[in-house]
Amino acid sequence: MSSIQTPSSQAYGLEVIPFPCCLIQVDGNIVASNGLANALFGIDVNATRSCTLQSHLQADDAAALLGALWSSSDPFELDCRVSDTSGTSRWFMLSARPIESSSVSTWLCSFIDIHARKAHEIALARELRIRDGMFDASVDCIKVITADGSLTHMNSAGCQALGVSADSPFGMTWVDLLPESVREPGKHAMAMARAGHPARFPGSSQLPGEPPRYFFVESEVGVGSKFRICLPECV
Repeated sequence: MSSIQTPSSQAYGLEVIPFPCCLIQVDGNIVASNGLANALFGIDVNATRSCTLQSHLQADDAAALLGALWSSSDPFELDCRVSDTSGTSRWFMLSARPIESSSVSTWLCSFIDIHARKAHEIALARELRIRDGMFDASVDCIKVITADGSLTHMNSAGCQALGVSADSPFGMTWVDLLPESVREPGKHAMAMARAGHPARFPGSSQLPGEPPRYFFVESEVGVGSKFRICLPECV
């Protein structure tokens, strides 16, 4: 168990806070902690050796914490992995606020368990990487578009066809990237997809200094309110 030599947590009113919290100095040394934090970190309040908050975090999260403490006096939040008494790490949102009335630099840190949310985010990011890899392996120009026509993703072939950077945040309107001559068919295809029907129409794209390329464009209903646009055949 870690240990801590502090005044009573009741003296700081920490026990009324319904989640793990502690007071730390700018070097991360724990000044006081409530019972929930003691249980989470394995703090022995009867021992005499002090401990630091960063010693209970994963190394890169500990470095981020110390960097934030030293670089600013403003409140901040940090997603971090806390190692509990069993050695298992869980994701928490650390919320830190400076104690302005303190004669030394002291911070109130509270912890909200976000492990389920973070696990979902990590799994979703992994699925998106797999999806992007599958899309990029295709020679078809594949685009994912919201119901209002906003472009949320394109594979490598699609980016090359429309001259859009692969690092683009996207968000632009898909039909506006098409030549004016095929924008109306593009709008019609989106309307058909919104109604739950696939659509197919001839389209084209042209980059500066290059001859035009002609395609058959297919739109189909995807997951939720998103649609997949595919340009599968160069004609």
